[in-house]
Amino acid sequence: MKCVPRTVAAKGVRLNVVELQQRMTDFLHMVGQIFQQAEQQAVNLSAPHSKLLLDEIELAVEISAEGEVKLIASAKAAGKGAITLKFKRVEAR
Repeated sequence: MKCVPRTVAAKGVRLNVVELQQRMTDFLHMVGQIFQQAEQQAVNLSAPHSKLLLDEIELAVEISAEGEVKLIASAKAAGKGAITLKFKRVEAR
């Protein structure tokens, strides 16, 4: 069994790993709901013969000194130490 540290130090700031994991889980759940709804609306609004499909999403997020997980809505996000999360549709087997 792998030992997971209770805190993570980032630039001199200590964050509780369990709280950070929960905040990231909550963030990803919220993002999943938003894009599921957007995909459903795209299908509903498109012409019957032309169903749009959301295939890939790329998001930039940052973790604040307080452990908050925040979506960055800027093209300059990558230059500021953001974490890039890339989600790609899994093909049905």
